Amino acid sequence: MEGQLKNGTIMTSESGNKYIVKNLLGAGGQGEVYDVECDGSHYALKWYFKGSATARQKKLLETIIAKGSPDVSFLWPIELIVPMQGDLFGYIMPLRPKYYKSIVDLMKKRVNPSFYVICRTAYNLTKGYQKLHAMGAKYQDISFGNLFFNPDNGDVLICDNDNVSFDSAKPGGVLGTPGFMAPEIVRGEKRPSRETDRYSLAVLLFYLFMVNHPLEGKQEASIKCMDMAARVKLYGTNPIFIFDPDNKTNRPVPGIHDNANIYWPMYPEKLRQLFTKSFTIGLSQPSKRVTEPEWMTLFANMMSGMLKCSCGASTMKIWKQRELLISAGTVNKQFMYLQR
Repeated sequence: MEGQLKNGTIMTSESGNKYIVKNLLGAGGQGEVYDVECDGSHYALKWYFKGSATARQKKLLETIIAKGSPDVSFLWPIELIVPMQGDLFGYIMPLRPKYYKSIVDLMKKRVNPSFYVICRTAYNLTKGYQKLHAMGAKYQDISFGNLFFNPDNGDVLICDNDNVSFDSAKPGGVLGTPGFMAPEIVRGEKRPSRETDRYSLAVLLFYLFMVNHPLEGKQEASIKCMDMAARVKLYGTNPIFIFDPDNKTNRPVPGIHDNANIYWPMYPEKLRQLFTKSFTIGLSQPSKRVTEPEWMTLFANMMSGMLKCSCGASTMKIWKQRELLISAGTVNKQFMYLQR
């Protein structure tokens, strides 16, 4: 696959550092990412497509770089590369090690981390966003595509930080990823904020533990064509938590949403309570969504084995039970969201 930049091209940053383009790593909606080398060390270069290389994006990057990374878990922009000629530009960030995997790898069973590692991944992920929000920033697009984790220890790396926006900045053009956007954004009532970030974070955490979307149950299974109107209803105008204690009309469908039915009763009551709060009260009252410290306290207790589920099993027993189910192939491999 060929990109905009040829291998061997030398790119000079605004600070004077020279980066040699080694090879194209991939491409997305905004631009391409290259492996580049500077003084014997490797970095990643995101090079924008013409339509994304706007003056607003450049100004946003300048602010992000000046603010500095909130935590080591972020693959934060380091410096800009703006050639002397042409309108295109890019930025340098740390290069993600190959042994880090995506949440999609977990969903599709390409990796099988221990339950302890999943808890630690959830803790580190939440801690990263807590530190970002403490800086007065909002991420705006929390989803599968921007999180990677080490399946051996639960360390995380958060990428795509060039759309992070600070309160003092003008509203960004990024609204989020379908399925992860808060209902008020789906309905067109609000723009991204720290409160909508907290909703997206809860969806991602639900996927981590339940391998299912929190709103995809009977209502989703009855949809014949997942067009825009169907998505708006499912995620915006009529969102119903699949385990809502007071509304059973959207329960997981056996044979389709087996993962949710298997995992939900296995976990400690406190985890289920926070998910229930996130997707009942939190659907309509953004200010009452679960905060990062609440999640972090829970995950810390789960890692220590302190919590128990309603049946009396400790989290230590839950780890073993979960891993036995995965190794036996009991967990449903079907993953509807990724197949669309």
